[in-house]
Amino acid sequence: MGINIEIDGLDNILDNLENISSKLDGAVQNGVAKGGKAIQAQCKAECPVDTGELRNSIVEETTGGGGKYTSEIGPTVDYGIYVEMGTGIYAGGRQTPWRYQDSKGQWHTTRGQRPQPYMEPGFEAGKDEAVEILTNEVQKAIN
Repeated sequence: MGINIEIDGLDNILDNLENISSKLDGAVQNGVAKGGKAIQAQCKAECPVDTGELRNSIVEETTGGGGKYTSEIGPTVDYGIYVEMGTGIYAGGRQTPWRYQDSKGQWHTTRGQRPQPYMEPGFEAGKDEAVEILTNEVQKAIN
């Protein structure tokens, strides 16, 4: 003995739910990417500039799928970490001075480079805007 229940319009409801899910996934992806770009802009604004190479190397890349997205922001030049964290005594590394010879043959003594943070302050300055952007993208998709 079984009970059969037929719901008129169930296929239509399921199609609408699938459409909403697809819209939400796209909205989350857009929101994460746009939020990441907002943080990237703040990191660039905080970045110390000599030649501009470090600032210009700060990139944003959004990856993922299925509603789970990640925005990675950071410099592509290899010395970015040393500017952010410092070197030598300023980074908890080598505690004694050292000498090096520059490209002109001149000798210099150093204890390291003081940190010039730009990524962490940039993240802190941009995170609220990034959340707001993501929220707005999702709300637009729902409405």
